[in-house]
Amino acid sequence: MTAEREIAVLREIREIIEEESREEALQKIADMLRRRFRHYAWVGFYWLRGDEPVLRAY
Repeated sequence: MTAEREIAVLREIREIIEEESREEALQKIADMLRRRFRHYAWVGFYWLRGDEPVLRAY
């Protein structure tokens, strides 16, 4: 991935975070990552509940 593409992805993520609620932002970020990186079959996020990682798939 080129530096320009990385910057574009980070800017899009920042815009999503600034405009949406947390749940909507996570869903939109996951959708965007799947569109931009088609070689990934799955996108999700890990959250910590205490010391335990909890998987959140979108």
